[in-house]
Amino acid sequence: MLAVATVVCTTMMAQTPNAITQQLYWLDGDISSAQAVTSTVDISGLLPGLHSYSIRVKDSNGLWSSIVTKYFVIPYNEPTATAIAQREYWIDGNVAARTALGESPAVISIGSLSSGLHSLTVRVKDDAGRWSSAVTKYFIIPSATESSSVAIARYMYWIDGNVANCVTGNVTGSAIGIDFSALSEGTHTLSWRVSDTKGAWGMVKTETFTYSNLTAAGDWNVATNWNTGVVPAAGTDVTIAADITIPSDYVANAGNITIADGGSLTIADGGQLFCNNSVAATVKKSIADADAKDAKDHWYTISAPVHTDDYNYVTIGNETTVNLTNNGAYDMFAYEESTHTWLNQKEGNGATGFDKMYAGQGYMYRNSGNELSYVGNTTVGPVNIALSYTSTLDVEDLRGFNLIGNPYTHSIAKGSGKAIDNSKLSTGCYALTNSGTWTIIEDGAEIKPNQGILVEVSEAVADFQIKDINYVTPDPGKFKNDNIKFIVESSEYSDAAYAWFDKGIGLTKINHRNENAPMLYIPQDDNNYAIATMTDDTKVFGLNFKAATAGKYTLSYKATGDYNYLHVIDRLTGADVDMLLEGEYSFIGTPKDSENRFIVHLEYMPNYGEGDNDIFAYQSGSDIYVSGQGELQVFDITGRRVISTTINDAESISIPAQGVYIFKLNEKAQKIVVR
Repeated sequence: MLAVATVVCTTMMAQTPNAITQQLYWLDGDISSAQAVTSTVDISGLLPGLHSYSIRVKDSNGLWSSIVTKYFVIPYNEPTATAIAQREYWIDGNVAARTALGESPAVISIGSLSSGLHSLTVRVKDDAGRWSSAVTKYFIIPSATESSSVAIARYMYWIDGNVANCVTGNVTGSAIGIDFSALSEGTHTLSWRVSDTKGAWGMVKTETFTYSNLTAAGDWNVATNWNTGVVPAAGTDVTIAADITIPSDYVANAGNITIADGGSLTIADGGQLFCNNSVAATVKKSIADADAKDAKDHWYTISAPVHTDDYNYVTIGNETTVNLTNNGAYDMFAYEESTHTWLNQKEGNGATGFDKMYAGQGYMYRNSGNELSYVGNTTVGPVNIALSYTSTLDVEDLRGFNLIGNPYTHSIAKGSGKAIDNSKLSTGCYALTNSGTWTIIEDGAEIKPNQGILVEVSEAVADFQIKDINYVTPDPGKFKNDNIKFIVESSEYSDAAYAWFDKGIGLTKINHRNENAPMLYIPQDDNNYAIATMTDDTKVFGLNFKAATAGKYTLSYKATGDYNYLHVIDRLTGADVDMLLEGEYSFIGTPKDSENRFIVHLEYMPNYGEGDNDIFAYQSGSDIYVSGQGELQVFDITGRRVISTTINDAESISIPAQGVYIFKLNEKAQKIVVR
């Protein structure tokens, strides 16, 4: 402590030559008890713990130094405990009524307590005078009522730990029914407890159980055939415990399906099944009669919607796989593109080449009137097949055709992003009608279960994949939304494109297989669309035209919705056609013409250049001459500004490309067709 005083003094002497005249100190911040510094400080009266020593000095000028404080600790010398000196307890938290407790074992009287839950609290003190922490234990005094007068009166149960939605009721002696209809397929818990006539509840018991959406025999879409009393909602897990049939024209949608003992699943012709797992099923396909008088009719392109456990095919003619021999003769073909040969499978003599139906492959089939029966496991997930293209064949038109098929028990579609993607196909995709003719399958068209299709490729595709993407039935009113169909026609060919004013995914344009046919499409987002989706506020968009041969073409339209203004501007000729008034526009097109030929306007565009007073620019050769003074702005037909400059008197303006342009000088505007 004296070292502190020395530091203070030394500091003051270093700052001034004045002498120290007074030194004071005090303890624990009590400056009122300050006293002169001495060689010793008496701390005998301080308690154990943290304390402080403060000091200041004054010089001969009467100036006090800053206060310097240091801290010190007086240690606590704990007495050594040797034994428990005292014990006490109290009941039910009544510490005021604590009672001394004898040495262990001790007896505590609880005879005066009521029945129910109580607490006992104990603490002890050692011979050094220190108390321990209190320790509390709980105990129950049972009711003294005789058991013969008590009976179970009420129940309470809840499922999957959801006690907030518990069900309660009175026990009547009859069985208690529990509604599981809202449960999903899988493992659940059931918890319950009961109370007696005195109102006392027993302990909770919990059991684990597995819930299955079981079926009775009959049709899938009949509610009474399900133990829940309702037809399963889409994505619901189910267990089939009887013979259940998905009827014709009905689409069943489930999560995971389990076939229990005694259960079976049949899908009638025209029925469909969506589910998450592969399931054993029998799939039917009705075939119309093809007699000798009508030999060319009633051909079908078919595919197998099931496969065996270990392979991606089913065997033809076997009752346990594919039954093609039921009730009469049949004729069936598989196409081998590499040799351009039709392999034949038939009943009796003449069969060649194959006895299996592979997943994803298509086949041609006809018979004398049967119902095909496929037995196996439904297909889930993508199916990979190989598409061949024989480049050495002399006859080019026969190259690259492959028969493929829908491998699923539900409909799929062809198109960009669909189950059968266009990206690796050429333009041709065909379905076989019952009359024996091939028809074009448009993008987005439905390919039904068991249906085969003919596709064309321009090169071999070793890993062509058919994806398990559900076909979505188009809304019947979809094209009732405002849309404009533009049609271009020549003497032999026609094509069309839609401007569709609704949200959604448009249909991309594909090249015609006939190279002489014209094409009409709408450019949008770096893609060419046969159906382009647009917002309601779209007022200007491009309409591209590609002529395969030189000739005369006619552009017309059909509109759904009310339009007050519909003009088509020919960027090549400068023609501004009022389609609402004229109805159509005839023009000459050649393969050399730019494809981005037309602009469609759905709002009024001023007819710039009306009247001689507005003429301030004219074309001479490849240049445009402008007369006047002021700021000149030039816009293309889409409204994009392409030139901005200042004109003094008369100047020549060079336009980089042909087309229709709007020249605006001060308050005047003029339309010029640059050729």
